Formats: sequence, C-alpha cells, structure tokens
Amino acid sequence: MLIWWEDLIPRVLWQLLWCTISSNTYTPITATFTFATTYVVVSVSIDFLATIGIMMTLGISEFDGIGRIWQRKKQHKLAGHLAELLVQKDFSWQISFHENFQPVIVLPVLSSRVERIKHIHHMKEMHKTNSEITHTRSYRPITNIPHSRNYTPLLAATGSGIVEIVEKIIDKFPEAIHHVSLDGHNVLHMAVKYRQLKIFNMLKKHSAFKSLLFRINAEGRTLLHQISEPEFYVVPGVAFQLQDELRWFERVRNIVPSHYLMHCDKDGLTAEDVLEMEHREMHKEAKGWIKETAQSCSTVAVLVATVVFAAAYTIPGGTNQNNGTPMFLGSRVFLFFTVTDVVALVSSLASVVMFLSILTSPFELWDFRRSLPRKLSLGFASLFFSLVCTMLTFSATVLLTNRLEHHQKLVSVVFCGAVFFPVAIFWRMQYPLYKVVQRLAKRLFKALKQAVPVTLINYSRKRAQCWEF
Repeated sequence: MLIWWEDLIPRVLWQLLWCTISSNTYTPITATFTFATTYVVVSVSIDFLATIGIMMTLGISEFDGIGRIWQRKKQHKLAGHLAELLVQKDFSWQISFHENFQPVIVLPVLSSRVERIKHIHHMKEMHKTNSEITHTRSYRPITNIPHSRNYTPLLAATGSGIVEIVEKIIDKFPEAIHHVSLDGHNVLHMAVKYRQLKIFNMLKKHSAFKSLLFRINAEGRTLLHQISEPEFYVVPGVAFQLQDELRWFERVRNIVPSHYLMHCDKDGLTAEDVLEMEHREMHKEAKGWIKETAQSCSTVAVLVATVVFAAAYTIPGGTNQNNGTPMFLGSRVFLFFTVTDVVALVSSLASVVMFLSILTSPFELWDFRRSLPRKLSLGFASLFFSLVCTMLTFSATVLLTNRLEHHQKLVSVVFCGAVFFPVAIFWRMQYPLYKVVQRLAKRLFKALKQAVPVTLINYSRKRAQCWEF
C-alpha cells in the first residue's frame, strides 16, 4: 500500500512523510508512534484511493489537461490530510541538541595581515582542489533533503520549502521552533541555507526570531556562513544567480548581530571569506557570461541604430521638388513613422550605452549586487523596445509607399502581423530574462512611490475632488 502512496504523493512531501513514518533514530516512545501512524496512513489511504478510482471511472481522464489538473488537486488535498494527521502525532522535535548553548565568537588573528591573506588563499586552493576532484558544485535546484543527516520533519519541511507543514507544526507545538539538529542547525538555518524566502519571512514575524539568530552550528558557522554557501538558483542567467546570492547575504547581514561579521569558523574564515571562496567559480562564470551577452547585444543594438538612422533620411514617398517638404507630411501614418523612428533610434543608442558601460566595468563581486544586473536589464529592455519600434517604422513605411485600398485592408493587417513575428520569437527566447526586467520595473516603481511625499498625494487628491465639484 505504501507504494501506492509514493505514486500519489509529490516526491518532496513523500520524503518528509517517510522521515516521520520510518525514522528509527528517536526514542522508543516515538517508535511506538511510528507503527500507529503507519496504521492510520494505510487505513485512511483506502478511502482516498477509492475516491480517485471513482473519478477516473467517470471519464474525467479523457481530457488530458483536466485529468492532470484534477490529479494534482487530489494529490495536494491528500497530502494536506496526511500532513494534519502526522503533525498531531509528531514529537520528533523534542529531541534537540541546544542544551547549555553559549555562543562563542572567534575573532580572526590580527597580528599579521599577510599571514591571514596567505591562509585565505590556501583555503581557496584546497576548496578548488576538492571541487575538481568531487565535481559536486552544480548550481541546480535542490528537490530533496539528504537522508544522511536524519533531519526531523520540521527541518526537512523547512529545507524543502513546504510552508504549510512548517506553519502547522509551529502552530501545534510553538516550542518546536527552538528545535536544533545534531549538526547544530535550527529552522532558521535551514531556511537560509536552502534559500526558502517564504519561510524566512514567516519566521521574521515570530516572537522567537531574535533567539534563532545567535545559533552557531557544530562547525562553528553562523547564519552568515550558511548563506555564504551556494545551494541552488531560482533565476535565469549566472549573473542574476550571483545577484540573488549577494541579495541573500545582504538580507541576512542586516539582521544578525554586528560582531558576527568578524566571527571565524573552524577553518579560520569569516562569512565574507566563505562568500568569496564559495562563489569564486560562479563569479568567474558570471563575468564571462555578462561580457559575451553585452558584446552580442551591443552589436545588435548598433545595427538597429544604423537602420533607423538611415530610415530618417530615406523618406517614404520622397519630397516636394519645390519646397523640399515630404509628400506625406499631413498624413497620420507619416507622423507615426517619424515618432517610431525617433524612439527606435533613442532606445537603441540607450541600449548601446548600457552595454558599453557593462564592458568597461571592473566586474568586482559586489558589482553583481545592483550595478551590473540593473544595467543588463535596462539594456535588454531598451533593445527590445527599439526592435518593436523598428518593426513599427517598417510597417508605416510599407503602408505609405503601397497605399493599399479599402478592400486591401485585410492584406495590410496580415502583413503588419507577420512583421512582428521576429520580435515575438526574440521575446519568447529571452522571456526568463524579461521576467527579471519586470521585477526590476516593479521595484523602481515602488521606490518612486515611496519617494513621493504622502502629503503631496493627499493634497493632489483633495484638489482633484474640488475640481470635480
């Protein structure tokens, strides 16, 4: 019967539930609960399996899309019921390793700066050698939590990003938030280590959040050391991956005590040393990726600027021989042609400036926090906008020169639609990066909204109401 459950429950949640059901690392009291929970799971599974069988018999699976949606809905509902049952009987968080914890801050040796620099370089070479031997450093999304550490369901759910189970455990047992694993990780360490932002924000609202910040794990690493180790990425492009890592480091640095910035782990490295050492390869890849991207896009932007600049001197329909004015000066299409041509030229040159500023930057590690990704996003947005305006200019030119009759309007509409086919392909291929641009635009709009005084907004609203009356 458990094989059926493994097929029906999502893999990450099944791993979490299996840790609760089959773990043999707890006390005999918990082991007794294990067999009881297994019996409950098997008995409850019969009802849900019968329900799913009835729905499949009704023929809902004939529509593949609806069938998949319905199956996922049943899986999530089924997993929710299982989670509620297991949370009520889970006492694994009671076995904690935080008794008599006293955070000891180890400061770096300041007697010889040269020796410390040599030590850091030595640790970097050792890390590089280990990475080349094991080949374990891959920036891929993590989908499960290692079984070897025997994490409890609370920590496993935190690392997997299952917010609902974490909330249910903490709501049912508030003291479970102080649970510490054998290697010294608490729930905040797991949320930071596996980059679970929703759980991190949820813990920030908890009253025990400050007490979780002081935890130092068995390797002598603070919360900042945890965030300095790259685990996975959630954004496209290695430059934006590095930006997300630096954003996480800055987010955690703003909440930990200031003296934790100087704390050294067992290897004698501070959090910033670990950040630089662990992200060395990512930094190197990000520099190469952003250079190649900026060079390619700047070439395209220069070509677009050349085309639209030449279009301004090649006026559709020619000019009047007497006074030199364009033949279609009074036409709305000609006005549209002029505006789109100017906008295309300005946006393409703006993208060229952005990409050139990227190529001339020093490419330091913290340049990838704001400067370089912002320039790249603005350059992409300007380039895409210039391509759209170029296609609009071309469409206006064709409409002016051919001057289609009323019965040929359908031909003109089809032609204009075909013109935007390359733009659609370009947008589709670069869509993940434009999602980053969209998030950047939202943050800029939010910053501008906060910069405007509230009193000015209220005054404008009052004036608008007065004008209405």
